[in-house]
Amino acid sequence: MVNMSKVVAIVSSPRAKGSSAALVNSVIDGAMGLSTNIIVLHSLHTMLIHGCNACGLCKIKGECTMEDEMTKVLADIRDADGLIISTPVYFNGPCAQYKMFEDRLFSFMAADGSVTLPPGKKAVIIVTCSGPTDGAEAVYNHIADIMKFFGVEIIGKIVYSDENGKNPASGNDKIMSDAKELGKLFRTNYREYDPHYTMTRQSKS
Repeated sequence: MVNMSKVVAIVSSPRAKGSSAALVNSVIDGAMGLSTNIIVLHSLHTMLIHGCNACGLCKIKGECTMEDEMTKVLADIRDADGLIISTPVYFNGPCAQYKMFEDRLFSFMAADGSVTLPPGKKAVIIVTCSGPTDGAEAVYNHIADIMKFFGVEIIGKIVYSDENGKNPASGNDKIMSDAKELGKLFRTNYREYDPHYTMTRQSKS
């Protein structure tokens, strides 16, 4: 079991009280418990952030040089032991805020294409949608591939549909409980650690 001390959560949805945020908060609740974890939450919709402008300076200086609030997010990710990454599905893809975040991960690549992000990080990925989960699964697979490219181990996922708003995650006790249990995988004292935990759920009304 890898000791963890810093878990960084990314909420990219512009809906502060939507299913993505609710599930992230529940995972955080599980990650805290009686552990010694430090939790850092970044809600991208409240931040002044920009997409990558392809200036290439990160290949010279070793870090993103853009002066916005995303630089703090990137710094926290570099130092993190655990990551909670979330996005809703918009037009069969991740939301714009997530895409800006993902593009800025380019700064963790050296000029020769090698990865500069310190290894050993663990991640939980959360993807929410309103319709069938097929598109959300595709978004999850894309994010998982990006994380794996950067050497991040995926320890769990949640893919959730609120059925066009009829069953938001916040009102679904089962999925909220599942998310909290998933968060326990980040605890250093959690004995039931399972590196292959997954949760895919399209709720039934």
